[in-house]
Amino acid sequence: MKTQITKTDCCGWKNCVKISDGKTEAIISAAFGPRLLSLTYDGGENHLYLMPDTKGRHIPKDTFAFYGGHRCWSAPERADRNYFPDNAECDVKTDGNSVTVTAPVEKQTGTRRGIRLTLENGTLTLDDIIENRSLFDIEFSVWGITQLACGGKLVVPTSCPDSGLTANRAVAYWSYSSVTDKRIVWSDFDVSVQPTDENIPPFKFGLTAKEGRCTYCNFGQKVEIYSPYEEGVYPDYGCNFECYTGPSYIEAEFLTPIKRVGTGQSVSLTQYITVSRQ
Repeated sequence: MKTQITKTDCCGWKNCVKISDGKTEAIISAAFGPRLLSLTYDGGENHLYLMPDTKGRHIPKDTFAFYGGHRCWSAPERADRNYFPDNAECDVKTDGNSVTVTAPVEKQTGTRRGIRLTLENGTLTLDDIIENRSLFDIEFSVWGITQLACGGKLVVPTSCPDSGLTANRAVAYWSYSSVTDKRIVWSDFDVSVQPTDENIPPFKFGLTAKEGRCTYCNFGQKVEIYSPYEEGVYPDYGCNFECYTGPSYIEAEFLTPIKRVGTGQSVSLTQYITVSRQ
């Protein structure tokens, strides 16, 4: 089936855009964010997690809110760069098998954030784009955060090249992370994380994953995300992949290296997402 792009509603939100090839379907909001709100395959469950407190609600423009789904942020994480309202109407442009949803310029950062979706041959290409609209150069990393629904297991492959007497792997922990957390299992060649509905503290780790891949199996289906690794200096002790898990959801997060972006320039993070039967 040819890729179709249509206006739609989602979970009570209006002004959304659906891109579908008859099997894979994604819905993105243009009323705020932008946020990717839904990712389904063959009529199955939504693999993305939406926050119950804000699901379907229209949040006042001056109020910060988490919505869930997939969002485009910048790193390193900072209160003055990430935690401010983004509830304004977005611009929508379509081009063949692609749709791009772009927020207004942010007064707090002087940047514009956008998400471009392209659906071809069952693969959803998701580009997180940040444009510098300020008068000065800015340094940041593009940070794509995908919140996935609880019930599955996330697996991240990790390379282990023979480096002789020198270290070949590094892991970053956050202050609230316990190294004995039962949700995470380390092996020689991958890391797996299984989120839970239990009311226990959150956990986050990061690592250099040059394979640039993760897989999440849930609802009898498999979500595979690939974001090509790029040499460079990354935030958080060199992490191009990070994972956060809280109650009822898990986040798969990819990042670009930190880049110096001039006025009028933009930088993007590309992720290739496929969903199939497990």
